[in-house]
Order: sequence, then C-alpha cells, then structure tokens
Amino acid sequence: MGSAGTATTPSGSAATADSLIRDADAAMYRAKEQGRNRIEAFQGGMRARAIERLEVETDLRRGLDRGELRVHYQPVVRLAGGAMVGVEALVRWQHPDRGLVPPLEFIPVAEETGLIRPLGAFVLRESCRQVAAWNKANPDRVPLSVAVNLSARQMSAADLTRLVLTALNESGLEPGLLCLEITESVLMEDVTASRNVLQSLKELGVRLGIDDFGTGYSSLLYLRRFPVDFLKVDRSFVSGLGENSEDGAIVSGVLGLAHALGVGAIAEGVEEPAQADRLAALGCELAQGFLWSKPLASAELEATFERLWPRLPAVTRDVRAPVRVVLADDRPELRATVRIALELAGGFEIVGEAGTGAEAIAVAREQQPDLVLLDVLMPGMTGIEALPHITSVAPDSKVVILSAIDSATLHGEECSAAAATFDKAIGPSRLVKNLEELFTGAPARS
Repeated sequence: MGSAGTATTPSGSAATADSLIRDADAAMYRAKEQGRNRIEAFQGGMRARAIERLEVETDLRRGLDRGELRVHYQPVVRLAGGAMVGVEALVRWQHPDRGLVPPLEFIPVAEETGLIRPLGAFVLRESCRQVAAWNKANPDRVPLSVAVNLSARQMSAADLTRLVLTALNESGLEPGLLCLEITESVLMEDVTASRNVLQSLKELGVRLGIDDFGTGYSSLLYLRRFPVDFLKVDRSFVSGLGENSEDGAIVSGVLGLAHALGVGAIAEGVEEPAQADRLAALGCELAQGFLWSKPLASAELEATFERLWPRLPAVTRDVRAPVRVVLADDRPELRATVRIALELAGGFEIVGEAGTGAEAIAVAREQQPDLVLLDVLMPGMTGIEALPHITSVAPDSKVVILSAIDSATLHGEECSAAAATFDKAIGPSRLVKNLEELFTGAPARS
C-alpha cells in the first residue's frame, strides 16, 4: 500500500481543480511524514507545511551544489577502557542564513525528493576520505572504522555497490573499516531485495549492520538471512537502562541475540556512566553517546585524539625471526603448494591465508606480516585493487604480486607499490629463491 492524500470542497466553493490537486498533494506528503502506507485528508495548515517543504527542497538542492553540507563524527568506543575504535558519520547542513539546520528538518525532505542519493554519496565519499587520512597520519594508533547510514532510496539504487567501491578506491580506506548501517524497517520492506543488496556489498569486504535494532519487528528467520556483522541497540532502549525493567530486558535480549548469531553489538545514546556500566555487565563491547562526545566536526574531533584514541606500544621485530607471510590466492591448491615450498625452505612462517582481495586486506591488517604474496585475479576485489589498501593498513609489509598474466601487461602505476612481481610459471622452487634474495638483499643460495 502507498501513501495517499485527499481533498474535498463544499458545493459552491471557489476551489479549482488545480487547487484541489495541490491540497491533495499536501495531504499526501503529510501521510508520508506520518509513517507512509496511510491516507490523510487535507486540513488547514497543510498548505503552509507544503510550502515550507518546497522551500527546504529548493534550498537543499542549492546547498548541495554550493558545498554547504558538512560531515560530523561521533566516536564509537570500547566500553572496557573507553578507547575510540571508530566513528559514525552524520551529515549536517550549514545554511548561509539559518545556520546549522537540524537533520530532522531536511533528511525527510531529502528522502522524499530523491536528494538523499547525492547527499548520501557525499557523506560516503567524504567520511571515507577523512577517516583514511586520519589512519594514514596516525599509524601508531589502532585504525579507526567509519559507520555510514544507508537510506531506503540508496538501498534501491542500481549503482550502490559501484558507488561504495569507488569511495573505497578513491580514499584508500580498507574495506573492512567501512561499516554500512541500514535500519531494520528498511530491510524488512523487501527482504529478498535487501538480502541481495547486502550480499553484493559484503563481497566488497565492508561490514554491515542493522541500525535501530529492536524497533522494526523483524523475525529471527529473516535476521539469519541477512549477512550482517553487528546490531545497533536503539537509543530509546538504552535511555531506560536502570530505570525501566522492560528496556533492560530488551537490551539484554538484543545482546543475547547478537552473541547467539555470532555478530557484534553497539549501543547508541549512552549518556550516563551507570548506563555504560550496565551495558558492559550485559556483555556489550562497543557504544557511543554524549558520555564520551557529541558529534563533532573533523577539526574538533582531532582535538580529542589524545584523550580518546590512544597510541599503540612500539613493537620491535627480531631480525632473526622467520619471515611472516600471508598467502592471498583464490585457489586453495596453489596456496597449499606455496605453503609447502616455503615451509620446506625454512626461514618463512605462514601466518594467514586469504581467498579474495578484501580478505587479504583484513588479514594483513590483523597480522602485520613481513610479506604478502598477492594473486592478481581474484573474485570480487582483485589483487591489484587490494594492493593500495594492503600497503596502507600494513605499511611495513612487502607485497609481492604473483600473476599468470604477462607482467609486461600489468600497468606500472597500479603495481608500483609492490616490492616485486613474479610470474607463477617460475614454480615454487624459483619463487622461494627470489623471495630469499628479496629479503636478504643478496643472491639466494643455489
């Protein structure tokens, strides 16, 4: 069922067909504002609201063209210790006359008019760029993730996956550090379509979450079909912790469900220390809220880094230790062959394997290996597409490209970050010798 508006006029009225259509249109938008799938009859005052909505739309369209939109960031912290591990990107509108316009005054209009698509694309690109820049400038800290909300219109866009991939490639942000959040109600509008969209996004290596969980009445059967990584506990339940037994039971239930499904949980809207303590006692690991920080402009958030984003202790590698290797190839049998050759040669230790570019990035970030052996042709994100991300998340790792393609056909600029490019046809024995030479700086033993 859709939203509809009606308008009537008494006999003898001076109303025209055009005015009736205009009034019915105003009533229709009122129906959408009230939650969709309903019918509203025109009443006095709706016309004024319709005019105001049109003004907001006109100004917002102009604001997008003039660069008036801003992205603010709210820290996501680990409850144990309060260290920042990520941020949520939230859009703000700096109107030249009205100042900072609250999101509730323009996001619904953007949704109705389709402006949410260019607006959402801006937030995605800008937040990926900013967080990638922060991580690159702070290699001595745990890399920050960034959460970006997806609207219903964005979910239905045919180019969503390409848009996300472009934002990742342009920014250099590791896919596993991008968290896309979709509200429970949006997912439930069309379960099959939602699952297909989420699956295509998942193949890029990004993380997926359900926002405002507990408010959309989804069943466990449907929830298990969505490839999500975390649930976000709605602030309306968090606010009642310690005061409302029903809210406490709901939060406990959501956290228990997340644990049972093997996914993470993030509580939003935490404002009191008692709420944070209660969440930690219930097994929640991550949270965000005014207790730590309100959403801040990028420069303002940077001023909190020393307080919220601690530095990692320095680690010195023992030069006598074996070379730690990550194998990234979509063919398990080839990974097994290389693994055996390296283990027999001695001096190498396999610390991780990956079958896709996205997996290679995640394993490299986690293991910080000395060497990544990277296949070129892998499903989803290719090795070439993953290369700049790997060098970003594991800057001390040497990346060696292994390819069945003639190395002369690989573009030099695309492969410039690699320490070397070897043809797979040289075989395991020659590969080991080449790697030994690469790490010792002298010809390998015969």
